[in-house]
Amino acid sequence: MSTPKPIVFNEKDRAVVAALAAHPEGLTLAELREATGIELVAGNVSSMMKKQLIAPIGERTVEKEFESTVSTYTVITVEPTKTEKGTDNTYTDKQVEVLKACAAITSPFALSDLATAMGVEKVAPGIITGLVKKGNLAKGEPRPVIRTRVSEVNIYGLVDGAVEKLASATTPAK
Repeated sequence: MSTPKPIVFNEKDRAVVAALAAHPEGLTLAELREATGIELVAGNVSSMMKKQLIAPIGERTVEKEFESTVSTYTVITVEPTKTEKGTDNTYTDKQVEVLKACAAITSPFALSDLATAMGVEKVAPGIITGLVKKGNLAKGEPRPVIRTRVSEVNIYGLVDGAVEKLASATTPAK
């Protein structure tokens, strides 16, 4: 039978335990990064949970803004177009509805602009792709937008005895 491997506590462990000791209400991973000034990742948290230093004590809803780009489109014509063979293109009822809305908005527009003009939550990109292929719309330059992501994140707190466990442990040699 082999002897169990000793638990080694590092400076990140010590910094997180100190931060959580100062914040008994708990902190999210992002708040731990800010409080410690250390770039912590989920793996660091998992390691500290295995060492029985910290544990999830709840969840919090957080909103985070980020920049992304969206495609834009320009109206070429809202009238029916012809195929390469000269026959009339066929349009679904939804495509006809989209073309009517396109006639009322300013180009270039993004799908979100079109959805607003139509009074709907969103417009399926496939409808627009079909209208691009039929020659009614042209794809334009992408434009930057600020979006908000809402997610549930864990709040971490100290496990009972964590401060004492670290105080009695030795720091590993560098």
